[in-house]
Amino acid sequence: MREIIIFFCGIVFYFLLDLLKSYYKKKLENQANIEDLHYITKIAEVVKQDFRKELASIDAQLNVLSKQSSLIDEKSLQVLNIFFERCQEIRDLYSMNFGEFIGNDLEKALAEYQISVDAVHRKLWSDYHNFLLFHIKNDEFLNSANNIVSRSSRMKSTFNKHYGKIKLAILEERGYYKDVTYVEAVEKSDKVFKDYYKDLKSDHDIFNSKFQDLRKSMSEYFSEYGLRYKNE
Repeated sequence: MREIIIFFCGIVFYFLLDLLKSYYKKKLENQANIEDLHYITKIAEVVKQDFRKELASIDAQLNVLSKQSSLIDEKSLQVLNIFFERCQEIRDLYSMNFGEFIGNDLEKALAEYQISVDAVHRKLWSDYHNFLLFHIKNDEFLNSANNIVSRSSRMKSTFNKHYGKIKLAILEERGYYKDVTYVEAVEKSDKVFKDYYKDLKSDHDIFNSKFQDLRKSMSEYFSEYGLRYKNE
């Protein structure tokens, strides 16, 4: 009888031991899951914070790039307008009638005109180089600008070649030199002006033609830019 009781107690003890083992195993697994979840939560929070920082950094960079792009667009329009206005200034100077110089101080007017021509050509070269920095890939602009600068340079050479004679002829015609009769002065000035405009005509005509091409290209460019800006 005692042996039977011991046998059954052994069986019960075995089942209790197995039950305890299962219990502690489950408890350890649950504890591990809790610890893993806590660890994973920490990692997720770190990743989330890093993502927010990275997103903020990207957003800041995009804002900088957007501002830079706006500044570049603004500058490209500015240099284009300046170049155009310089071309228009050259066109106006070479379209002036020398009769407009008649006044109380003719010598001063003639000297100031020469200074203006010299200055506008120097400025055109500077404006042209700025123009190239922003519009080198625009073939229409580039073709017009290259021809304008090339022809304006030839016009300046023609101007330099003839302007000394032009000044003298105008002054003689206005009676600054008494040893020359009015008729002689008029005949001389007519020939001087004729020679000057003959040498100037070809380059001046091409300059004006390319200037009109530039005006047309600019009109189309501004129209497209306006539509692009509106869509953005």
